[in-house]
Amino acid sequence: MDHHAFPSVAVFVEKHNRYSNWEARVALDRYLHRGAKHLQKGGVGFRRKLKQWSQMLPFRGLQRFLYVYIVQGGFLDGRAGFYFARLHAFYEFLSVAKTYELKQQAKRGGGKGASPGPAQK
Repeated sequence: MDHHAFPSVAVFVEKHNRYSNWEARVALDRYLHRGAKHLQKGGVGFRRKLKQWSQMLPFRGLQRFLYVYIVQGGFLDGRAGFYFARLHAFYEFLSVAKTYELKQQAKRGGGKGASPGPAQK
């Protein structure tokens, strides 16, 4: 039985656009408050630290692409696996770009409640 969490590219993009908004807000909160140790419990704390560490590395999109395409075997799925890996890389790019945008807004006094959206003139 095949299970497709993403029946179309549009569904994937829409869902990961929401995820990248959330991830950018979390990263901004971590940036402004220098972490949230009160949220960490047991094994979750280690995984959270590992994720935070990985988010500081350069070329996150490329790393995600290589992980999905090579490590997870996306290359075995041909074109579909390539597209899937590229979509994951794009999701990482969105997360980085939206985090940057929110940090710039916070520095200008735009507040942390602003949603990432199109760049303002």
